[in-house]
Amino acid sequence: MRVAGTVASLVLLLPSAFAADLKIKVVDPNSASVVGAQVSILPAEGSTPIQRAVTSGEGLASIPGLLPGRYRVQVLAAGFSAFSADVSVLQSSAFTATLSISSVTETVVVSATRSPAPVDETGASVSSLESGELKNMQPVALADAIRFLPGAVVNSAGQRGGLASSSCASWAAP
Repeated sequence: MRVAGTVASLVLLLPSAFAADLKIKVVDPNSASVVGAQVSILPAEGSTPIQRAVTSGEGLASIPGLLPGRYRVQVLAAGFSAFSADVSVLQSSAFTATLSISSVTETVVVSATRSPAPVDETGASVSSLESGELKNMQPVALADAIRFLPGAVVNSAGQRGGLASSSCASWAAP
């Protein structure tokens, strides 16, 4: 009976003996820390996150208890393009993710008409979030998801669930 208890203890403790910690530093193009970035760890060949973390005031996120192997790191931060990279985790690994500034992209569709069309009858600029993007983000509130749209500015007052307003940077052709 004692032998069975010892073997069971070893089986339970064995994976933790080989577990590694992954420390991720998230910086902008000027090497300044990015606070509040969402960091997801996925298996190298999978699409479901194993763990998630949010960067601290120093731009650091720590993912404890990973088994050594290959993983994919995805980073989302407001105002920056999505970042994805493959990493190899050993006993203790450190990784720096340098984000790039998100640019506003537009698709312009031009169609000919026989006569001029009034502005209120023409198309409008629209940005959308696809279901796959929302699944990866897993936003707690709508304002959290809207922050990732190019040109969107979200202001929140008070604590989570409080008043929020959003606006979109736009321009008019001369």
